Amino acid sequence: MTPSRPGKIRPVCLVGQNPLALEYLTSLLLKESSIQILPVEGLEFGTDLEFGKGKDGQAVVVVVDKSGLPMPLSEGVPRFRDRHPDAKLLVLYHESSRSNLLRLLRLKIDGFVAYGEVPMTLVKAIHSVADGHVWFPREVLSDYVKGEGEGEGEGEGGRPRKDSSSPEAMTFRETQISDLAKRRLSNKEIADILHIQESTVKFHLTSIYSKLQIGTRYDLIRTNPVLPSLGTLPFQAQRLASRPRGPTGPCKCAAQPPPRPRT
Repeated sequence: MTPSRPGKIRPVCLVGQNPLALEYLTSLLLKESSIQILPVEGLEFGTDLEFGKGKDGQAVVVVVDKSGLPMPLSEGVPRFRDRHPDAKLLVLYHESSRSNLLRLLRLKIDGFVAYGEVPMTLVKAIHSVADGHVWFPREVLSDYVKGEGEGEGEGEGGRPRKDSSSPEAMTFRETQISDLAKRRLSNKEIADILHIQESTVKFHLTSIYSKLQIGTRYDLIRTNPVLPSLGTLPFQAQRLASRPRGPTGPCKCAAQPPPRPRT
C-alpha cells in the first residue's frame, strides 16, 4: 500500500481485546516505513489509556478494534476525547449498515474500516484521518450533512448529546458554517453544501471568529475539537462537496511495538 503523503511518519496506537488481531495489525503496519507504532499504557479504552506523542506535533491516530471492547463506544469515545482531544480515532469492525456508520460519525469518530478491507485500505485511512479528513463512505457523509437518522441515538444505547458549548450568540447560519469548517471543509465545499456564495462563507467566518474571539480557522478547530451534531442542520436536497473520500477490517488492550534486537 502506498501512503498518501510519503515522507510523513504517522504515529499510530493499536487498541483492542484480541491479542491475535493486535499481532496481525502490528505485522501489517510494520511493513510501512511511514507508520510509527507507539507503545500504549492502560487497560481500558476511554478511561486510563495513555500513549506517547508524535513528532513535530503530529496527531496520534488511535486504531481501535471495536470487537470485544468492555465499554461501548457511546461511553468510551467522549471519555477518550476528554483526555486526548487532539488524537484521531479510527474504528475497525464488521461491515456495518449506513445507519450504524452514521451513528459512529455522530460520535465524532474520524474513520471506519471494515475488517475485510483492512489489508487494502487501513494505511490509506490512517494517513487520511491524520491529515484531518474523515474516512467514511461518501453516502454516509451525505446522510450526515442532510441530518438523516436524527433521533436514532448513538447506536449503543446512547442518546444524541446536545452541544452545550456552542455560543448562543451565533446565528443559525453561523452554526452551520462553523460545524462544517470544523470538519476541515474548504470555503468552496461549504458554499456548495449550503448553496451559498463562497464570499458569504467568508463573511460568516469573520463574524464567527469575532464572536469566539479567535483569529484563524485553525483556532476554530482547536476551540472545540469535539464537534456538535449536524443533526441540528435541516438539510434537504443537499449534495456533498466533491472531496475525494475513501471506501469503508482486527486489537488485550494495546499493541506494543516489537522489542529491538540486542546488539
